[in-house]
Amino acid sequence: MHAGIRSVTSNYVTRGPLQTPQQPTPQNADAASDSYAAIRADDSIQYGPVEVDAPAEPPGWLEDVIEWLGELFEPLARLTG
Repeated sequence: MHAGIRSVTSNYVTRGPLQTPQQPTPQNADAASDSYAAIRADDSIQYGPVEVDAPAEPPGWLEDVIEWLGELFEPLARLTG
């Protein structure tokens, strides 16, 4: 590396400035609890299960192809056990 040119992999860029982790305090816990309650109260966010329609039956041609593939590979399946 050339003298005086900083690389993007320099110590500051890759590690960033040293930071002290934030310790939990009662105020932080209250703020987190309030935020959680606000999110849960928002009706535009869905938390419960939804009713899902039953899947459609596959088309007949697809069932025929699957059956044909089963007949085609059955001898190989019997050989390999």
